[in-house]
Amino acid sequence: MALSGFVTLSAERADEVPFATFNDHELALESTFVGPFAEARLRLKATAAGGFSLEGWMQRGQLRFAARRRIPLAGEAAYVPVGAPLTLSTSIGHAAVVSPVSNELILDGVVTPCADVAIGRVLTDAPTSYVVPASATVVDYHLGGSSLGIALVPGGPSVFEMTAQPGLRVKIEESSLGLHLHYEDGLVVDGWVRREELRVAKTHRFRPLGCGFGTTNTGPTPLTARRAIALRDASIWVGEKPSGEPRGTLALGGDVIVLSSRDGFHTVLPRCGELVPEDKMSFFVEDGALVIGAEEPFTALRAGCPRH
Repeated sequence: MALSGFVTLSAERADEVPFATFNDHELALESTFVGPFAEARLRLKATAAGGFSLEGWMQRGQLRFAARRRIPLAGEAAYVPVGAPLTLSTSIGHAAVVSPVSNELILDGVVTPCADVAIGRVLTDAPTSYVVPASATVVDYHLGGSSLGIALVPGGPSVFEMTAQPGLRVKIEESSLGLHLHYEDGLVVDGWVRREELRVAKTHRFRPLGCGFGTTNTGPTPLTARRAIALRDASIWVGEKPSGEPRGTLALGGDVIVLSSRDGFHTVLPRCGELVPEDKMSFFVEDGALVIGAEEPFTALRAGCPRH
């Protein structure tokens, strides 16, 4: 799963001072302590490529959620597609209350099995291959009110109410069968609508665009460094110096970049940079745990890593 640079790990449950930050990369996450849903923090083990793992406490609200499976709302007339971002309100037993993230549409919480919800990103469904029929004419309309009834067949009963701010601009296909809507914004809405709930668009209506920007926290990049392989499972210390309890482990055969060596310890980073220490802190592995190669350009050491 992927977590952005805003997400941090802290050493103690009640301590919000971070020791490491996630970059925008794929990571394996394992819950090592999850309290009641209302509790703001949970303990996770984050493992990067190359067997580099850290364990610490995270704000629950920093997690991203997505639809692991299609979540039906009204059959084919309305559903949340696979991979759609979700907000999680609560969980009840084996069920979760979620809402799709949408720029324009308003949808109350939907109860769905927990198995339908994933932490992190999920590969999305293939783009909808919907094609407007050649016999239809596309006309711009505004919603006449704050909702629009969606039917499965022309003239049929409404099976789903698409709710939005009044005046939402939509494209409607007009044909001899009636008025058809296909709309995608966090959820997919596809069905037949009634003319009396619409008004023809006569002017352009500008709406704010919501943009989310991830961050990447890399710090200064050295010109050269050395690649190393772990000879055994090794502890990882985090801080201004290698003291106190270890915060993670580097697995046997783990792959890291060595930045410097001093006083029996090496300062290291995961090779692909999935995790970075907080300002003025470093990741330390003790001498004797690594086989270290020759110095190379730093960019060469990151060859083959995903670009974000």
